[in-house]
Amino acid sequence: ANIACGFHAGDFNVIHDTVRKAIDKEVAIGAHPGYPDIQGFGRRPLQMTAREIYNCVMYQIGALKIFTDLYNQPIQHVKPHG
Repeated sequence: ANIACGFHAGDFNVIHDTVRKAIDKEVAIGAHPGYPDIQGFGRRPLQMTAREIYNCVMYQIGALKIFTDLYNQPIQHVKPHG
């Protein structure tokens, strides 16, 4: 399951509910980070440095990891949006 990490879609409730559903269905969990652009669904051009992009992705993976850690589940993969 590629779980949107809140910047282009999803939020803390969606992340938690989706993690729970993936575990219940025995589906591997993956992070699906995107640009900080909810209105444009992460598809509008943004001016970001490489450092900003790296930190943005790490922040989103960390958000998902908090919820997977609640259930002692690993994040199996990362699939960037777009």
